[in-house]
Amino acid sequence: EAVVSTQSTGVKFKFFKNIMPAKKTTREPKARKVKKEKDPNRPKRPKSGYFLFLDDLREASKKGEEGAIPKDVSITEFSKEAGRLWKEMEEDEKKPYMDKAAKLKKEYAKILEEYESKNKEASKPKKGE
Repeated sequence: EAVVSTQSTGVKFKFFKNIMPAKKTTREPKARKVKKEKDPNRPKRPKSGYFLFLDDLREASKKGEEGAIPKDVSITEFSKEAGRLWKEMEEDEKKPYMDKAAKLKKEYAKILEEYESKNKEASKPKKGE
């Protein structure tokens, strides 16, 4: 046992020399997951209601419409302001964007289904191979 005191406060601290040192464990590094290759021909997912709103907001900003976010604002500030506006909107104001997003999602589901059925047919091995 060792006693150490600080000169400024006169407080004494006890330190124990016989404390076991912390265990050092050696772990094997985790194997990295192999990323799946993305198919460049796969259809893109549709935009959400918020991103459709952002598109309209950007257009209004470029045109300099009254009440729109000024076009000289940084991207970060534009995004913050757009998020704030979206949160403050009432459900009936968001409805046109959400309806359009739902329509796009249905269209995407059809296109994706067609794509996947064609893709499965192409990946099946042919007889004799």
